[in-house]
Amino acid sequence: ISDCAEKNKVKFAAATLQGRALTWWNFQVATLGLNVAIGKSWEDKKKMMLEEFCPDEEVQRMEDELRGLKLRDTNIAAYTQRFHELVLLCPEAVPTEKKK
Repeated sequence: ISDCAEKNKVKFAAATLQGRALTWWNFQVATLGLNVAIGKSWEDKKKMMLEEFCPDEEVQRMEDELRGLKLRDTNIAAYTQRFHELVLLCPEAVPTEKKK
């Protein structure tokens, strides 16, 4: 999505949805109409998706897991994979160069 033109991000993302997310999107289209649904900004659509699929308590649980993540049994690959998953799901929990 990073190389996608801003006006096409919502359409591109919608085309990749599956399962529950696709059902949610279809409901949005049915409720709002296609032009309104795809006319929303990417930031607005991301916010709507986060509200639907990442409730505050779940985000808090993942942030807590990220803060408490420890390397166990020298399984570096599993640790690294989980770390990357949590960072992608909780970007606000990780300091960036901008935030420092």
